[in-house]
Amino acid sequence: MQFYLVLALVFALGVAVFAVQNAGPVQVRFFGWHFETSLVAVILGSALAGACIVALVGLFKQVQMVWQLRGARSRISQLEGDVQKWKAAAATAVALHVGAQPAGQGSEIPPPWNAVKPPASTAAEGEAGDNGPEDPRGSRRGGSL
Repeated sequence: MQFYLVLALVFALGVAVFAVQNAGPVQVRFFGWHFETSLVAVILGSALAGACIVALVGLFKQVQMVWQLRGARSRISQLEGDVQKWKAAAATAVALHVGAQPAGQGSEIPPPWNAVKPPASTAAEGEAGDNGPEDPRGSRRGGSL
């Protein structure tokens, strides 16, 4: 930010030096107006008008960004509320699935793999190469396709 300020000041100083060195009278015609003035006034007036236009465009952009930021903050708040609702619903669903009491607000959701223990496997199943017990429908469970 300071770099741009220094750059703008150096440019303004260059314009002022140029204007003072070219101080002759000049005739100006602008939208039907005709008048004679010093070239210094024309150069400095043009630089001032350009600076005002740039400031207005910058102000417009800044207001636009403030509106976008306000909308984004509102959307973030809405989404954070949705996340809290989904966390509460998930905690309730996990608690009902496990058979425990619903978790309080702000508590961690217990992972389902901690609640359900896998069945113990026997050494005979692994040695025989069996994929598991028979399914009542006649096919084997746990086999590869």
